[in-house]
This record gives sequence, structure tokens and C-alpha cells, in this order.
Amino acid sequence: MQRLSNGDSRIDLLKELPRRPLEPAAEQAILQALREEEKRGTVKRKRRTRRYALLAVPAVAALIAWGLLSGVVNRAADGLFGSRPAVMHTVELSPLFDLLDKDGSVVYPDRLRGIQGKIAYSEYWGDFVANSGHALSKIFWYVWGDPQRLNGATLVATGVDLSTGKQFLVNETKLSGPIYGADAHTVTRFNKFPSKGTWRIDVEIDGEPYGSIVIHVKDEYIHTKSSSFLLSKDDAKAGSTETTLTVNGHDLADTLDVIVQPVGRTGEARRLHFVKTEEYVQSDGLVPVTEYSGSLIFDAPGEWRIEVLGEKTVVEVRS
Repeated sequence: MQRLSNGDSRIDLLKELPRRPLEPAAEQAILQALREEEKRGTVKRKRRTRRYALLAVPAVAALIAWGLLSGVVNRAADGLFGSRPAVMHTVELSPLFDLLDKDGSVVYPDRLRGIQGKIAYSEYWGDFVANSGHALSKIFWYVWGDPQRLNGATLVATGVDLSTGKQFLVNETKLSGPIYGADAHTVTRFNKFPSKGTWRIDVEIDGEPYGSIVIHVKDEYIHTKSSSFLLSKDDAKAGSTETTLTVNGHDLADTLDVIVQPVGRTGEARRLHFVKTEEYVQSDGLVPVTEYSGSLIFDAPGEWRIEVLGEKTVVEVRS
């Protein structure tokens, strides 16, 4: 580096640093320090100090900015900004695999979702649906490990929404002894997932982390106030889709008309007929329910209005 005539290369170093504006408070603090230095030094020193300090302002600003930025990045990486979710990359769902017996034979194919040889739950109805307990009432946990430790242990499963960071208790239960090829198991029910999206189920056994399972939760069922189609809004597609309709109450008509009509267009309503199949009392809340079978038919993609017993809802139909 070429030195100045006074033999000091610091000026050259400062000139090579990037010039960036200071925050007003930081600038005033530096200027105040310069004024105090001027009072203590000679006229010559004052001139040199001011000249060096003015050149140092951009360098100090760059250092301050870098320090603040580094602090923000580090704190974000450490999860200290709890109100803002971490940036998510593509997440792979936990796989389905076979439930095997002790001799390695297949008991149920593609029945378990989780970590093979570690922990999994039984999946009978496909993806879970937000705000619905329809497929959650009879869930088997299967666990592999030390049977003596696992038998009687407490399993706690916590759901984490990977897009928002929101958490809720999925399940808490006690494990029982071995079954099939697993070292422990239990039969339980899950709580309802509050929203659609990608969820991670973090499992602890007796307070210690045991494994995490990543799943997809579909959007809620198409529903009105007192009726519900067992069809997720994610699965509303153009064409004909066979589905089940549940309506609160007993002693209802043997057939039920469902009216579908594209939003914003008149004279194109279609009346669909659903046939009663059974009556039962829903275990969640002991609500009497009548079940019907039929098909929802949408001629084209777009918004459609659905009417059941005078109650209406709107759904976005995909191609």
C-alpha cells in the first residue's frame, strides 16, 4: 500500500472502506466525541483529528451496520423472534410403510406413517382434515425400542404448523406392551388439527424427544351450519365426485336435494339427489346425525354455491 507523506497509511485504509450513512443518533455521538477531543488537543491535532474522524465516519457506519445485521441474523437463527416463523424450505412428508409381524410378514400394507423401526401411527383414511375429528377417533401408535422402558410410558405428541409456528396438543396417552412386530403400542384418539397445511408432530416419551413425523392436513370439509360433505375443499374438482353428506338430526327425509349453482350466473342451478344410508349419534358431543350418499357435480372450475336445507356455502372448484 502506498503511504502518505506523513508516513501514515491509515487514511488509505479508511478510504478503501465502503461509505454508508450513519443513523442520526450515531452521527451525533461521533461528532460530540470529536468536539471534546478538539478542546483537549492543539490546533494542529484538532485539524488532523477532524480530518481522520470525518473519513472514519463511513467506516464506522459500515461496522455498525454489519454488527446490527449480524445480531439480527443470529437472533433470528436462534429463534428469539418468536412472532415470526422461520423461512421454510421444501419439506418431505414422512412416508407410509407396512405394519409387519414378528416374523416379518405384512399385517397391513401401507398402514403406518412415521419413522420405520422407531415410531408411527396408523393411517386409515388418508390425510387428516382441518377442524374435523372424522378420521381421528381410533388411532394406533406403534413404537420400537426398549420394551421395559416403553411399557407404561407416557407419550405426548405436539403438532407444529410449519408455516406459522403455531402449536397444539395432538395427543397424550399411555403406552401398552408389544403387538405384532412393535415393542409397544396404544389405541387412542387425536385432537382436531386447527388449520390446513404441513404439520410436524413432535413426540416425547416420558419427557424425552423420541421422533418427529411430518404430515399434510387438508382444508376443512365443505359444510354449512348443520351439514357437512365428507369432501375437503381441497378436493372440490370439476366433474362428478361421489361423497357422503352428514346432517345434524334424526327422523329426516329418506332423500335430500342439494342445489349447486355457479356464483355470478343465473338459471344454471342443478338439483342433486342424496339418499339416506344410516342414522347414528356422533361420539364427539353426542350429536344425532343422519348420513346420506350421493355425488357432487360441478360443470366447470370456479366459485360454486351449495345449498342444503336452505343453508348455503360457497366453494372454489378446481379443474
